[in-house]
Amino acid sequence: MQNVTTSQTFFGNLLGYGRVDVQTAAVRNPIRFDYVPDPNTVKTAIFAQRDTRAGHVRAEGKLIIQHLLAGRLGVDLQLPARVRIDAPERSAPTKPSWWQNFVDALLGRLHLQRTLQDRIIWRKHWVVLFVQIVGPLFILLAILTLLLSQLTPIPGLEQYRQLLQTLDIVLVICGLADLIWLAWLVEDWRNDTYEVTKTEIVDVEKTPLFLSEVRRSARLNDIQNVTVEIPTPFHYWLNYGNVQMETAGKEGILTFSKVPGPREVAAEINRRIDAFRRNEELNAARKRAQELPDWFEMYNRLDPDKQEWVRAAVNNPLKPSSP
Repeated sequence: MQNVTTSQTFFGNLLGYGRVDVQTAAVRNPIRFDYVPDPNTVKTAIFAQRDTRAGHVRAEGKLIIQHLLAGRLGVDLQLPARVRIDAPERSAPTKPSWWQNFVDALLGRLHLQRTLQDRIIWRKHWVVLFVQIVGPLFILLAILTLLLSQLTPIPGLEQYRQLLQTLDIVLVICGLADLIWLAWLVEDWRNDTYEVTKTEIVDVEKTPLFLSEVRRSARLNDIQNVTVEIPTPFHYWLNYGNVQMETAGKEGILTFSKVPGPREVAAEINRRIDAFRRNEELNAARKRAQELPDWFEMYNRLDPDKQEWVRAAVNNPLKPSSP
């Protein structure tokens, strides 16, 4: 988040509402809150939340520095009285109930998402597969109907038995070709996946038999905005849509198209982005902490006169002095 601006029209000033625009590092339009009561209070609350998060990051970094110094220097440092060490642990996410699993199985959602260790894999909604295979299924049903209809003898067609046998062979060949086409479409749907790990998101488009594969990826730290799009009431009823991720890299915009549960997908991506950035900040704090004992060691090697100069330079950084 880069900046927050507010604007009010004449009626907004009269009735106490306005618009709040949250500008991010992305190049697209800002996140906009329309018709917000008392927009200036909302702006203040947003900045307060940002400052609170920055304070948490600094506190965690200082705590890491303290632990590393205590272990390396062999001293026991006391925590300030205002630091809480008995904060409640985060509760683990609840598992879906048997009723939710039953509904997901009924709507064909169970096979649209897989979890492999730290990787979550989504596929496109089953509606996408159904639209692709409805033609081959109709052709297969027609072939089966023609083949089964010949099991019942029809008077007057005995003289065309040779022709009907040839037709049966043609229908069987067409049926096998249709089955191959159907299997190809199903496998092609299964091979197109959207993945998120602890460090990146991946969009994979792969054809069967390893004929071609296109893989686009972006680091979680490069994602600026995550947008959910549910185009029509039909999409809303079946709970699928698009999740767009605007990145700061050369990939631009990555889109998870027609994924089931787009709001849940976006929430999972945002959760992993927060975890990734938090881990990066803590790693930076650990790196800084590992350098401090070396500075202390070099300081202890100085003679008393130079130590006095160092203390004076730290206490009065603007005052010129020389060792």
